[in-house]
Parts: sequence; C-alpha cells; structure tokens
Amino acid sequence: MIPHTLILLLMTIVAFGAGEVIKGWDEGVMSMNIGGKRMLFIPPELGYGSRGAGNVIPPHAPLIFEVELLDIRK
Repeated sequence: MIPHTLILLLMTIVAFGAGEVIKGWDEGVMSMNIGGKRMLFIPPELGYGSRGAGNVIPPHAPLIFEVELLDIRK
C-alpha cells in the first residue's frame, strides 16, 4: 500500500467548473462522458498544494483517483 493512502467511495452530486472541487478534478472530469472511467493522477499544484487537507492529506501530496462518471445533470 502507498504511504498516506486513503480509500474513498464517493457517490455525490458535485458541480464541476464551479470552484467546488480541486482543479485536478475539474480538469480531469470535464471531458468525460457518462459511463466513462478514468484514473486521475493529480499533482499537488492541482490538488491541495502546500496546505494539504487537514490531517487526511499531507502538504505537497500527489493524488490518485479512480473515477466513473455515472450521470450528468444540468
């Protein structure tokens, strides 16, 4: 297992391109189609950068997400 690994199953409605998520998610998901699957490798500058995220994600951490786009709502 990779040090500082956090496994999440996230099924929620999020507005992409509206500043609700980190830039890496905005960039990685915007071009996806419904049913699409993608691995997102997000460098720290497109993630949480030098601030990290509380006690969960350390500063300067690269992030890896496996994403499946289930639906798009406008």
